[in-house]
Amino acid sequence: MSGKEGVTGPPRLVESVKAVPPRGFVTGNVVLDAVVDASGHVKSMKVVSGPQSLRSAAIDALKKYRYAPAMHNGKAVSGHVQETVQFWYEP
Repeated sequence: MSGKEGVTGPPRLVESVKAVPPRGFVTGNVVLDAVVDASGHVKSMKVVSGPQSLRSAAIDALKKYRYAPAMHNGKAVSGHVQETVQFWYEP
């Protein structure tokens, strides 16, 4: 036995949405730390880094992300992910 029986890994992103930036020409990345519940939805999150003006839009986008949940012994469980939401100005 290897000691890793039943664990298949962290939640896996299956659907993301394009983040809608606020007005202006701000570009950058916002890094968020999130907990994904057993149904694959983001349950809670906190901002790790990124421009203050983009944080709210990044949080709104991450709320719409969907995941395949983490699994343990064949059962869906909550898991932890870190996502980077990118904002790039495209004229």
